[in-house]
Amino acid sequence: MPQENPLLAEKGEIDSLVRERRQLEEKLSAARGPGSEFLLEACEGLTDLIDDFGEISSKKGEMEYAAIDTRVKFSRKVRHKTRDVGRFEQKLVRELDNKRITLKHVQKMAGIIKLLKSNKVDKAREEAGEFCQLLVMRDRLVWISDEVSRKRARIERAKRGISAQLSGLEWIEREPEPDLEKTGGHEGRLRLRESLLMMRLEYMRSLETMPLGELLGKMRDEELGKLGFPALSEEDMEGLSSFLHKSGLEGKSSEQLLELAELNPQKLRHLDVDSACFKREVVARKTFLGQIMALHSTGFLALDSKDAPALAYLSEHAEGAREAIAQLVELDKTAGEDELEWERMKQIERKKAELAGVEKTALIGSLRELERLEKILDGKEEAVRPEEETKTEKGPLGSILDFLKSVAGKK
Repeated sequence: MPQENPLLAEKGEIDSLVRERRQLEEKLSAARGPGSEFLLEACEGLTDLIDDFGEISSKKGEMEYAAIDTRVKFSRKVRHKTRDVGRFEQKLVRELDNKRITLKHVQKMAGIIKLLKSNKVDKAREEAGEFCQLLVMRDRLVWISDEVSRKRARIERAKRGISAQLSGLEWIEREPEPDLEKTGGHEGRLRLRESLLMMRLEYMRSLETMPLGELLGKMRDEELGKLGFPALSEEDMEGLSSFLHKSGLEGKSSEQLLELAELNPQKLRHLDVDSACFKREVVARKTFLGQIMALHSTGFLALDSKDAPALAYLSEHAEGAREAIAQLVELDKTAGEDELEWERMKQIERKKAELAGVEKTALIGSLRELERLEKILDGKEEAVRPEEETKTEKGPLGSILDFLKSVAGKK
């Protein structure tokens, strides 16, 4: 059974965040008043001034014994902050004229600035508590909004995942059962082709180890060149065949001849081999002999189509090939539709494996719960609180029993 989406366990948390967001918005709106969008910006400016004046106040005692340049810098900083206060006051007046802040807030801030000018920083900070609290609420509201956005994104991803699973289940339901005769036909074709490839490999291995004298005769008699066998001119074939016969080497395979080619002339003479003729007829054709040794990796007897001439040749020279080719020809008549049906069957199997243990009713239920979470996020619906659920479960009788218990307790 698939695990329940962890988001559904966060319903209470989501509901709590949405409630808190609504409460904070209401409190901030009530505090700002109508048309007072500038208030929070002014609160930030005011708290910055209080912090700056607090720092200046704490350092005044140190300046008495400080160096001249340090005191000059400190004095310059005090003047700058004094000018900052003046600019802040002017801005308050402009925004009051533009009705972006209320007279009540301007008067309160003016009183706090007056305390700062009188070097009563602690009193000013105390009086500004109301404005600091607004900033705390603003920051909390920003965090909640970000958290709600993150949860909304997670819900949307979860919904997309569930919708994809539902779509997959519905696709499986719509698909008819695979035609086992057609799928079996395609699998039979694959087995036959694999069997023919093994026959081809075995036959080529036999050619690779065949005595070269015999192989040259086979090349000539059966015109193997038309089937992709390594090429050798008639003249070269005649010269090589004649040398092998005269030297008694016609029973050697290509691999054995290449091993002899690695010997020095003295060792060849010891084996009664004319080294000069051997070099001219055998060593000069090392490339050809190497191709024969690697015949299995060439295009010889390629089975790349149903009309490949290699099939006819293989049916005459490999045991069991004729029967296998006859079956393959029969199955090739419906190869296209059999393969399509086999691919469809595999697609169904993959989708079933992917959705193993997934129940449609459970998915639909999860999707509905996620949609309900979205409504809670939008403030269109509220989650049932635990105490409300408990009250609902108890019913009237449970409430009466609770009342009687409380009376007994008092006695």
